[in-house]
Amino acid sequence: MGFQHPDFTSREDPQTLIVYGLVENPAHVVAELERAESAVPALTNRYAIISASTDDIRLSSPGWTQIGLSQRLALETSEELFLLCAERMLQNTPPFSGPTRQFLRAYLDFVKAEVASNRQELVPVQPELEVYTYQDFAFSAWLPFPDARILLPPDYPGDNPAFAEVSVAFRLHGRTVAVLIEGTGTPFGSKRRKLDYLLENHPDLDVVRIQKDQLRSGVFPIEEISDSFAHFWKGVGLPIGPCPPLIEMLNEAGDVVAVD
Repeated sequence: MGFQHPDFTSREDPQTLIVYGLVENPAHVVAELERAESAVPALTNRYAIISASTDDIRLSSPGWTQIGLSQRLALETSEELFLLCAERMLQNTPPFSGPTRQFLRAYLDFVKAEVASNRQELVPVQPELEVYTYQDFAFSAWLPFPDARILLPPDYPGDNPAFAEVSVAFRLHGRTVAVLIEGTGTPFGSKRRKLDYLLENHPDLDVVRIQKDQLRSGVFPIEEISDSFAHFWKGVGLPIGPCPPLIEMLNEAGDVVAVD
């Protein structure tokens, strides 16, 4: 069975489609998915399909970025891999979305700072696997969806497909977090009605409102969200990055890895 229009109000199979990043017309993404004759990936660099069983989407979740062997070989540390992910995240954010880009930069700095300040706690469940370090826990952070357009149910009156717009979205602990950066202009007309419909009808949506002026300092406004958002590494045994460890990539590529 191919793609079915997601409906977060469905009692049988609630699903949420988030189109994000540089996509100019989210309806084109829906049209492409509808033409698919087989199963579609749940996560790409343009959209995420979230079901009731989707607990968390992290930087380590496969699909949102692709890192080839040659690129991985050029990276010597977890820090360099994290910087590559940060660069790709910002590249996938509209250049004129100033407050959203400020939010993302502050968030990425926050993730690095949290990992550094909690390094004594961040020990893999298998410390003998020396391919992992405490810095790898940065990839356990929640994956942000900038410039998120959330598909409304098929029976939403008017435009179809219809989307509600939020500044940034996350998925954690089985909840979708919608960040609204306010002070950049008030949505009106159909945009306002679509956003109101989303906020009133989505069954597992948490809304975080942040004033644009709060982002000028460059400090991530964690106090506006939650402690559990900050403790993104809790319950993560192995801090797997957005691509397999280098030794696994080499083995899959058929290279011979020398072992002392």
